[in-house]
Amino acid sequence: MLNFDSGKASDIAWLADQACTLRQVGETMKVLVNGIEIDTWIASGSDKTLVFLHGNSACKEVFHEQFCHFHGLGYTVVALDLPGHGHSANSTNPEEDYTGTAYARLIIQLLDDLRINKPVIAGWSLGGHIGIEMLGQGYDIGGLCLFGTPPVGPGPEFFDQAFLNTEFAHVTGTADVSLNEMTGYTKALYGSLSPTPAFLLAIAIRTVGLARSTMLEHWLSNVEGYNQRHLVKHTDVPTLVIQGLDDQFCSPEYLRSLEWGNLWSEKIFEFDGIGHAPFLEMPDPFNTLLEQFMADILHHD
Repeated sequence: MLNFDSGKASDIAWLADQACTLRQVGETMKVLVNGIEIDTWIASGSDKTLVFLHGNSACKEVFHEQFCHFHGLGYTVVALDLPGHGHSANSTNPEEDYTGTAYARLIIQLLDDLRINKPVIAGWSLGGHIGIEMLGQGYDIGGLCLFGTPPVGPGPEFFDQAFLNTEFAHVTGTADVSLNEMTGYTKALYGSLSPTPAFLLAIAIRTVGLARSTMLEHWLSNVEGYNQRHLVKHTDVPTLVIQGLDDQFCSPEYLRSLEWGNLWSEKIFEFDGIGHAPFLEMPDPFNTLLEQFMADILHHD
């Protein structure tokens, strides 16, 4: 087993340098929320804001292609590292802080602190679940974009239909995993990217194991959180759904089976040969689609 909470100064410096290289626009800042320092990336533009939420064992820099594109169009673009991920601090109270509901509350507070109003939320995988939970908690969202996210839970009902039981899927909710497991998991996360960039594997290794296991255990326990199937069925918030048909985690069939309250263009946008991370695997088509969505729902010229 490996200890992913590396304290080596050289490792930390390498991660910081790699992340900095990917951030071609904007600036980062530490925002203190509920006693946790959250590393936040902001590229300021207009009052129309697009917020990207990363997935399990990832970081904000995975959206570097989107930051350049959407900041170039004049939008304000925001992303952050979840607690225990990337360059944000680890929690000293993991059972309270490493849950989907806690993540949603923390992000709502962070956006309020930054005086960001009615943003479009673009959530990948876990980030999409957090975006849906924010909706349930009453946060005013201008639009919702989901990719690699099957709305499901809290509780175990429909989990078997929503998620695929592939070789490394168990890592999603496992604290202690081997290097081989983490390597396989990371390759599965980033789909058709080959080889998987070393930075993305390092970020997955850096992630606190308890952030994975606590999140999944809490969501399956059904003690807290808003029913995601119900929320996407009854919301009037415009919702763009982008799905790779070679995704090793999220079931396209399950997404098709759901009722959507306000599905943009009245369809799920599916892509052959694309896996769990369409924003990295096919950044240009992804950005074009999200750009059209933003222009339509925000009446942006």
